[in-house]
Amino acid sequence: MDALQQRLEKYKSAEATAKEAGDSSKARRHGRIVKQYQDAIKATKAGKPVNYDELPTPPGYAPIPAGNTGRQSSPAPPPVAAAAMASNQRLQPTSGAAGQGSSPQKQRTPSPNRTPQPAAKPAQRASVKKSPSSRAEQQAYLLRERMNEYRQAAVKAKKSNDLELAKKYMRIAKGFEPMIDAADSGLPVDMSQIPPSLTEDDERSFVMVNADECEVKGDRNEIFKKLEQDLINQIRMSASNHQHFTKLGDVLNAAKFQKMEQGCRKDLEALKNAFRHHDPVPKFHYENRTFSLVQCNTDLGDNDLELTLVRGIQLPTSHAEKDLDTYVKYEFPYPTDDQQTGCSDTVKGSVNPEYNEPWKLQISRKSRGFGRVVERKSVKFEVFQKKSFFKGDKLIGTCNVKLLPLDSKCTYHESHDLMDGRKAAGGKLEVKIRIRDPLKSKQVEETKEKWLVIDQFLRTLNSASGAPTPPVKSGSTCIEVLRFEKQQLDLQINSLRDRLSTDQLKSLQNKSQLLTQKMDQKQAELKKGGKAALRAYVQQVEQEIPAYEEEARHYTKGGDMHKAQMMLNKIKHAEKELKAIKDKIPDL
Repeated sequence: MDALQQRLEKYKSAEATAKEAGDSSKARRHGRIVKQYQDAIKATKAGKPVNYDELPTPPGYAPIPAGNTGRQSSPAPPPVAAAAMASNQRLQPTSGAAGQGSSPQKQRTPSPNRTPQPAAKPAQRASVKKSPSSRAEQQAYLLRERMNEYRQAAVKAKKSNDLELAKKYMRIAKGFEPMIDAADSGLPVDMSQIPPSLTEDDERSFVMVNADECEVKGDRNEIFKKLEQDLINQIRMSASNHQHFTKLGDVLNAAKFQKMEQGCRKDLEALKNAFRHHDPVPKFHYENRTFSLVQCNTDLGDNDLELTLVRGIQLPTSHAEKDLDTYVKYEFPYPTDDQQTGCSDTVKGSVNPEYNEPWKLQISRKSRGFGRVVERKSVKFEVFQKKSFFKGDKLIGTCNVKLLPLDSKCTYHESHDLMDGRKAAGGKLEVKIRIRDPLKSKQVEETKEKWLVIDQFLRTLNSASGAPTPPVKSGSTCIEVLRFEKQQLDLQINSLRDRLSTDQLKSLQNKSQLLTQKMDQKQAELKKGGKAALRAYVQQVEQEIPAYEEEARHYTKGGDMHKAQMMLNKIKHAEKELKAIKDKIPDL
């Protein structure tokens, strides 16, 4: 009875709130539920059985146990007494004969306090068995766990004085509350839309590693080349995904792919260093990773729709192919009172014309009228054969492209049969429609990648001593290149002065002073040595230019365009200094 009264009061207050807010539909719905609970209370007071499964359960309330009957009108016994009654009911059928009925009473009277313990366990087991069977309860539990995870991450970010990150995590945690309320109410929740877990490390929860993929195949040069190419492909994929999620505003996934890109770049640099020093092949393996990517056409606006007429396929004709000149008209059914229309250019002499003509149309995503157009109407295409000046153009066929797939896809690309009324006219028309995001739900696609993971780089002393090693460079000898390096180093010191420690700042300043000393020393040697020293200096600089070009190519292949640009700048400074010397001393 108390449970019914509590739920009745809950729905009465919800009905009053809906009336105050002016939501008449919600108020009527809650009024019907209030009437159901009032009838159930009357039946319970009259001692009649009530089917509690038919009564709606308000959010945050547990379902009423199905075993409750009309006996609920009497006051409920305390938990210990209820457990003792349940124990008595269990013991009586085992007595067998009527003369043995006194034995349960003797077992009850000495220690009544022990009886609740064995009786309480079946009740707990029953509730535990019931909760996993409810999908809504499982979803609510997962949502609460994920919300607590983001709250804890926000607290940690706040302790580390990263307030922006803490605010972001709290906003995400707040977003779980309506989903939890919906799950508690028994409504379905799209679990694919919830933010990812922060404890998962780069999607490594489901990793498959094959033993044969850890074995080394081929000679040393081939293996290093293959590993280098795999790392370059991973860098490109991570960089493109990082840019994609950055445009979407998805900070978490953008940061994840940026971290993966940085890790692959470090592995690539270490791999090149190992190859140059003639180290053995590192230990590595491949993992099958699954990435969830949200598809979005970021080049389009929210209210833009791009309609592209790609090509015609085997258009029907009663004449020779060279005499078939075609063009296509379209009608877009929005706005309904002023439809957007257009016409393609004429393609001459082909039954497979390539139009490749895009049109950008205007839509209104938030308009109910546009939603009805998407559900009920389609884009109409008409293919015409262009005749002579004195004859009218002939209609070859029409096709209607439905807009309904745009509810779940941001790109719809398909070929459609041409029709002559209700008959097939022959031939097809290939059309592509693009919008920024699907109209109703996000388009999430999973891609599987074979991911290279380098476990350990190996260094051996024998390999370094037994094989010829390239000469170790002591730095550039070109004065203009040294001056350029010092300028870049001074800029770095000024930009990072507030973030560097005292030791790091001193180390960079000492390096800048060494570059200055090296320039002064080189200038003094050239003044003292005369033409012979200047001729040797020119030869050294000419030998350094190909080395800079090689390093620039390596950085370009690895995707590190900043370092590649630095090498190209060094080449320009070296060539500029050589030209100045040769212009000043032509006979050098």
